[in-house]
This record gives sequence, structure tokens and C-alpha cells, in this order.
Amino acid sequence: MLGKIKDIFCDRACYGLAYRRLTEESKSSPLVDLSRGGFSFVKPSRKYWYADPMLLDYKDATYVYAEQFDRLKKKGNIAVARIDETGRIGKWKTVLSDSFHFSFPNVFLYKNDYYMIPETSEDKSVRIYKMQDNPFEWVMIKKYEISNCVDTSVFIEGETAYLLTCELNIDNPLETRFRLFSCQSFPDSELVELPIQNIDAYDKSTRNGGNFFFIGDRMFRIAQISVDTYYGKFFEIRKVKSCSEDGIDEELIQRVDCSDIKYGLKPYFKVTGTHTYSRCREYEVVDLCGTYFSFGNLINRLKKRAK
Repeated sequence: MLGKIKDIFCDRACYGLAYRRLTEESKSSPLVDLSRGGFSFVKPSRKYWYADPMLLDYKDATYVYAEQFDRLKKKGNIAVARIDETGRIGKWKTVLSDSFHFSFPNVFLYKNDYYMIPETSEDKSVRIYKMQDNPFEWVMIKKYEISNCVDTSVFIEGETAYLLTCELNIDNPLETRFRLFSCQSFPDSELVELPIQNIDAYDKSTRNGGNFFFIGDRMFRIAQISVDTYYGKFFEIRKVKSCSEDGIDEELIQRVDCSDIKYGLKPYFKVTGTHTYSRCREYEVVDLCGTYFSFGNLINRLKKRAK
């Protein structure tokens, strides 16, 4: 009986977000201490849940971009919300939506302009969007026919942008391997693939789990880790020693598990995984996957049955 009740009221693969201000100490360290608490939460709603958060500093404000997953249509859009001066997150606005699925809204600054490369593998493409007059307006400026690649992260060296993307294993989508592209005068030049030496095998620990971030001249990458049949169980922070066609050399700094986080979501959200992390000047954010209990889940099930 208890199992049937859970099936009616629980969504077992639901995401939410947890964000907080960085301490002065944490601003100078790549380590993520989830156990210290202090989080505010973006909980799933009856219509949407949110994952793959990416933070962007724009002028004097901080914005959170995320996959906005429509729980009825079973498709992701990209949405953004502003964190106000008190630390509260504002109303979400959908900024990218199409007939295919969007996720992983990687936002970054190149020279004086802001760009986004979301995950659009369902469209068999890698797309580049450019911000217009404000963080809520984006226009696609490039579309590359690159199939089966997900979760592209970007780093800049001089005039050149490097796109590190992850090719899915068609036999096991939990596994990926790297593909590296360069664009010498981003975004006008064409992408050139740089064949990476000694990158042949797929694994469950390659996929990007956020954009690169820097502390001083040190570059760090977030790697999401899948286990067995669980996608994105936890993530790792890795120091990038080199990333070029000569190979990718990384040093493991920290493994971050959802059990480390002190969250105030029980009893209606049982967290079982985390796979994306982002930070900016003042904030950091993670996503949380788990089982979500709500009466809205029952309403959604009744609507599906009515169709």
C-alpha cells in the first residue's frame, strides 16, 4: 500500500537547485563545502523542475540560467532568473524553447559580449547564442551540425575560444568521451576540431558538469560522475593542467556527493544525486536530483490519463 501511495504522489527523477553566497574564504578556494549549509532552494513546481544551473554576473546583478524541464511535455527549455540584493531569486523567464530538448545553458563572456552554448544534441547540433540588450534576450548566431555531443564547456586563450564537448556512447548514454574544437576569432571563425591524443575509450566520469572556473591563473573543471544505471550521481572538481590536442591532463581536487549537503527539503524531497555546479563573484549553485513528493504529481498523472 505504501509503495502505491509513493507511486501516485512521488516523482522519482525530479530536480531542484540549491544556491548560496560564497564566503570570503571560499572565493579563493576551489573546494566546495556543502556541509556548512546556508542554502536557499528552488523547488520543483507542478509544471517545471530546474537542473544544470549556470551563474552569470551581468553589470551589478547575478543571474541563474537553468534547464527548465516541462514535466507534462517531457522537454527542457532554458530559463533565467535574477538573484536580488537580498539573495532571493526572482521569477523565472523562459529564454530558449523549440520543438527539441534544451539543457546545460553554458553562459560565458568573450571580450565584451555574452554568449551561450546550450545542450541541443536532440537537434544533432551545437548552437551558439548571443545576448542582446539584456540577460533575457538571446539570438542564435551559429549552428554547427555536430551530432551526439552534449554539455559543452568553454575556455578562452587570447583571441581563441576552445570548446570542450562530450560525445555520447550510443551503446551506453551514461558514457562519454571528449571532443575539442577551437575557434580562433570567436564567434566569426569556423570551428576546427583538434584530435585529442589517447582519447578513445568512453567512460562515466568525463562529462562536463559545469563551465570551467578560474582562481587566479588556475583553471578548474567540473566532471559529473555516473554510476551503474544512475545518471549524474555526484561531481568532481578537477584542476586542469593542460587541455589541447596533446591530451587532457587533470588532477582530482575533490569529489562532491549529495550526502555532503545539509538541505532543508525533507520530507517531501529526498535527494539522491547532484551533477552540476557553478560559481561566480558572489554565489555558488548546485542541482539536486531526487524523489519529490507533492499533490501536484497526482494532478499531473490525472492530466496525462485524461489525454
